[in-house]
Amino acid sequence: AENVQVESVVQTQTQTQSKVGMENSKKITDLMARLGNFDNRQN
Repeated sequence: AENVQVESVVQTQTQTQSKVGMENSKKITDLMARLGNFDNRQN
């Protein structure tokens, strides 16, 4: 029973981390796009 609990906790953490990772990469992509647009406007 204890092993099952630990496994579910690990699974939850992994899912949360991958969600955060996806959100972060989206934010980074958006930031890069904004920076790119900003540079293009200045030139």
